[in-house]
Amino acid sequence: MAQTLEKVFTESIFDEPYDLKLGISDKAQEVDFANLSPWKNFKHALVFFGGLEGIEGLVEQEEHTTRKEGDTASLFDLYLNTCPENGSRNIRTEEAVLVALGQIAPKLRQVGRIL
Repeated sequence: MAQTLEKVFTESIFDEPYDLKLGISDKAQEVDFANLSPWKNFKHALVFFGGLEGIEGLVEQEEHTTRKEGDTASLFDLYLNTCPENGSRNIRTEEAVLVALGQIAPKLRQVGRIL
């Protein structure tokens, strides 16, 4: 468990850092998997979901960072909205995880590996 938002990206359970970082947010762009080719054969992917206030809310609440809410997308290689036309204000995180992984897992298998 990371103690700060920045440590999510710097403290990994692996010897090497994450070489593919995906942020899932309703404020991001719609999923475009044409952009995955630069990460062909990635070793360690991080898929990051925010809470009720989204990833942007986490960035805003972070005390020890120079990042601002508008910089959120720069934390990730791909910043994706996996539910662009959901029709409701919020999607529960457990639902968003299933929807997002259902969309991205097959594409990640094509360019890397998923165990």
